[in-house]
Amino acid sequence: MRIFKKGIILREVMAKPENRKIVGAAITNYLRSGFYDKEGRLIPPGARGFGAEMIAKTPADMLKRLVGEYIAAGDITAGAAVGIQRKEVFFPEVPADTQWMQIFRTITSDKAGETYEQASAGITFEELKLGEKPKLGTITQAASYVKNLKWGAAFGMHREWIEDNEIWKIEEIITEAKIAQWDALATYMYALLTAAGWSNVDYATSWINSLNLAFAELKKKKTLLPNVTPVVLCPVEKLAAIVQAVKDALVAGARGERLTMVPDIIDSTYVADGDKKVYVLIPKRRFIHQEREAFRTETEKDIMLDAEAYAWYYRGNGVILSTDYGIKITFS
Repeated sequence: MRIFKKGIILREVMAKPENRKIVGAAITNYLRSGFYDKEGRLIPPGARGFGAEMIAKTPADMLKRLVGEYIAAGDITAGAAVGIQRKEVFFPEVPADTQWMQIFRTITSDKAGETYEQASAGITFEELKLGEKPKLGTITQAASYVKNLKWGAAFGMHREWIEDNEIWKIEEIITEAKIAQWDALATYMYALLTAAGWSNVDYATSWINSLNLAFAELKKKKTLLPNVTPVVLCPVEKLAAIVQAVKDALVAGARGERLTMVPDIIDSTYVADGDKKVYVLIPKRRFIHQEREAFRTETEKDIMLDAEAYAWYYRGNGVILSTDYGIKITFS
């Protein structure tokens, strides 16, 4: 993806401080493009869903899930004068695993951290005699404070690159920065999932039986209800076997093992096959991605480096509020 229009002269663009800020704003929007919508909300990707008839997603459906609107600095006052690309809609052009967004719900944080209170209510419904009042239940609170963490990276746009108009070098570095930022966030969010203290069931003769055992344990905890679709998170090496098992269980009229529920499936390279674990999760409700500040760019002159220094920052965190909303299947 080009950030600068063809034919521009970087030396002229970077000569004025206000133009350098506009370039920084363009970089910020490029880093967010394809992953945030125009209202600044994260765009979740689609998990592999299997309906009763296994209806495939249409290209239009996939387009709605994947495209983002890139508002470049050309839409800022005077931006067009410095040759920054204008608004366009396109698919994310860098490799990134954001499937964890199908499990976590994103909330906007407006301070250093957030406190999550979980009510444990001693409330029971019972038959009342005529004129009898219901008993007042007691509520205890368990609070979790989640601090917003800060990530950062930087690079120097060397004066020689600007003087020699080596645009491709700058765009290559910015593209690598975009890959790195989403890799860092994915590494962190998936690590929360794989490190959590889930209860365990062992693999039992087949993936259908194993998934049914996991579903049953979650149902006993009253976290997997009939109107909820669980998500299976697995290593990429186990995807084919699990997808085939689910498809086989959905063949009309076929005999043999049947699934008690039909899950969505996410495979990720951030889940190591060597750990011998597959996770069955109840998404969203107790899985929080907390975002204080989306990826942004700051810039200043670095006289020691003889470069325009650009730094990127992100603030946020994630938390799993209850391990009752997931279980792991250990295979050999």
